[in-house]
Amino acid sequence: GGNVHVQGNNVDSCKHVILKGVVAVDGRASFGAGINILSCVVALVEAKVAGNQAEHAGGGVRLESADCRMVEASINHNRAEYGGGIQLLGTVKLVIEQPLTIANNMAGTGGGGIASDNSNFQIHALSEDVLSIKKNKAAFGGGVYVRNGKGSIYNGSIIGNVATLKGGGMYVGDSLVSLKEVNVQNNFAVSVDRSLRVRQTTLPEFFGQVNTDGNDYI
Repeated sequence: GGNVHVQGNNVDSCKHVILKGVVAVDGRASFGAGINILSCVVALVEAKVAGNQAEHAGGGVRLESADCRMVEASINHNRAEYGGGIQLLGTVKLVIEQPLTIANNMAGTGGGGIASDNSNFQIHALSEDVLSIKKNKAAFGGGVYVRNGKGSIYNGSIIGNVATLKGGGMYVGDSLVSLKEVNVQNNFAVSVDRSLRVRQTTLPEFFGQVNTDGNDYI
């Protein structure tokens, strides 16, 4: 990792780690340039993660096989090939207690805001107005990119993100994803040849908001 690296053997042996008031800026790394958390239970409190750049994945934050609680954090203006803001890998649980803004991040390929590949993830915001994924950009999934896995997002908003190819708000490929109480609107994709599939029903009005490839359901 770049600025901050926290690693345990597993989440049972690495618990009760609190990172408070962390300012992780201008970091450079292959993975997790701002904050890199592996196999640990961590609370991230009053954190600023900005201007970091990962060569591969997790420009701002990388969570691998981790449980993370975020309280008043901002993840802005970070870059990576996958997961400009956050990369999720393995089994990940992210609980958001107070405002988390993931904004103006960029990914060369997938997930300007958040990218998940081969992951089983849960993102749970405790109220509807605390998670904001906005104004991020990527080729696939300007806001969120999910590939080869499954996950859920409960509460929050995915607004004003851009994909240069597919899935302005969210790109889902070969995955099972559940969205509940999530506001997805005003996202844009240059290529909109696929729409959102909900219970095997094609809804053309979602063009540009969510893109699914394969037998995916949201």
